[in-house]
Amino acid sequence: MRISQLEQLSTHAALREVAEMLARCLEARDVAPDYEFEAHAGREYGDVQEWSLGAGAPRLLRYGDGGGHTCILADACNDPDELATWLLHPDLDGVEALHERAMVYGLDSAQVPAAAEGCEGPCLVLSESDYLDGTHRVDIHDASERGDYDWARPQPFASYAEAQAWIAEVDAGTYHLSHNESGRPTHKIIEA
Repeated sequence: MRISQLEQLSTHAALREVAEMLARCLEARDVAPDYEFEAHAGREYGDVQEWSLGAGAPRLLRYGDGGGHTCILADACNDPDELATWLLHPDLDGVEALHERAMVYGLDSAQVPAAAEGCEGPCLVLSESDYLDGTHRVDIHDASERGDYDWARPQPFASYAEAQAWIAEVDAGTYHLSHNESGRPTHKIIEA
């Protein structure tokens, strides 16, 4: 059975309750998850934990943040790429999809293609901030006065060179780290 089929089944209240009870039992007995993943995008944000329930059985996934968790029974997610694929929203495309992939995989991933150097544009800049706890955050920047991407009124850079000049200007200035941030953000220019 595919994850989407199991996910649909586990939305039924009874199966969700079973998944919640299993998670509470495992936690009460100090059974560590087989796998943990920090999700920065997708359907839910926060920690994802996965427990194996035995050969041939579905896996228990618990995801969410300090405000609450959701538990479901799903097929195995054996590595970050497989779990990240599950977390990505299937209906996004364009800039939204690239931003979400960058949040899940990080800027260095081939899942987030860079614009070709010298491309005519329009372009945007993705900036990734890394934190001491191993998490990261990705922001989108454009040519607007504030430099922060406005989803309702985007103002992309006219060209790769213009985006590169913005990065040079930002990197030349003073940068104040936010709480637990490990250094200056890294940047990647993408086509808008």
